[in-house]
Amino acid sequence: MAWWNNAKLKTYSDVAALWETCRFPEKGKPVSTNIRLFKKDNGAFELRNGGVTFATIYPANFVELDNYNYIPVGIYKTIPIFINRIDRGRYRIAHVKTLPIINEGFSYFDWEYLRKKAPEFFDGIAFDLATGECLNRKADLKYRAIPEVSRQWKRDIGAWQRGWKVRQRMGVTEGYERDILALEHIALVRAILDQLHEERLREVVKCIKEQDFSVGAYVYLRHYGAMYNPNLDVEAGLKALFGRYRDDLRKIYGVFG
Repeated sequence: MAWWNNAKLKTYSDVAALWETCRFPEKGKPVSTNIRLFKKDNGAFELRNGGVTFATIYPANFVELDNYNYIPVGIYKTIPIFINRIDRGRYRIAHVKTLPIINEGFSYFDWEYLRKKAPEFFDGIAFDLATGECLNRKADLKYRAIPEVSRQWKRDIGAWQRGWKVRQRMGVTEGYERDILALEHIALVRAILDQLHEERLREVVKCIKEQDFSVGAYVYLRHYGAMYNPNLDVEAGLKALFGRYRDDLRKIYGVFG
């Protein structure tokens, strides 16, 4: 059997059978090192990675996927789904049954299909586990942008970036930095660090929309900027934030509907 078509859980029946061996339902059934299986009241099952649900398998024998940040690269070992990154925040995803085989003897599939032709991932994308068919494919992200929202997004981020650069030149951000180091805002910093990544990005978008330049907004900028630049320079922090999470932020803002 091909290496990419050897998932532990290929159908709803496989999942239900595995669940029967679960000793502590409230803790879930371990599937692999980081993945646990949980049963919902409606009979569906959730696969969670780090406590976050990334796949839901329904009695009608289809799987729905969410939260690509939590989908393991080797997910094909657990369920028959292959995912491939094509750009920052963009992935293509396919059921293994739909991967075109180009060399049967050596078990190679067509990577070009995963790079250019497979469905592009979005939260809620679903696949029939029996046939491998994508049940709700959407157009690629770049074709779903709403022009007027995209223009407003560009205006808002331009104003937000300029506002931070002005405040850095005026020394405002240095004051924020001193306050943080002096533990005056330690509770705020801890609250932000306790948030999930998606929650932080939603708050960043809120700051952009509201043109928020408060110490709270600075903590978000500092958090993402300091990942790549420990001695935070606002311009470098902005570049790191928008360079890595551009499409995630645009999705939350509503650029793609």
